[in-house]
Amino acid sequence: MFGALYFMLFEHDAVHSFWDGLFLAGASATTSETYDISPHTGWGKLMTVLLGFAGITLGGCFVAAVTAIIIQGPEPEYEREEYGSLLARLERIERLVCKIERRTAGRSEHKD
Repeated sequence: MFGALYFMLFEHDAVHSFWDGLFLAGASATTSETYDISPHTGWGKLMTVLLGFAGITLGGCFVAAVTAIIIQGPEPEYEREEYGSLLARLERIERLVCKIERRTAGRSEHKD
């Protein structure tokens, strides 16, 4: 939208309406060539380049996010069961360690 407004306000020779500006901004962001409308000022050309970089960057981020979702996939059921089993064993070990600590703490008090 910002690019469309910019082109509409500052590229009077090439852009005659908001829709022309939106078309040029969209074409710039998707790095598509358009021969119907093109910027005539240096700042307009710079805006076209910046919109192109922004489009490439956002497109790459989108592709990376979708790829990460596809590669990761859902967590298999057996892994969830295994985690539950591991957590139960860990809690049992922690209780045993606490018992041992209490017993050794009681013995060290008697030695003094």
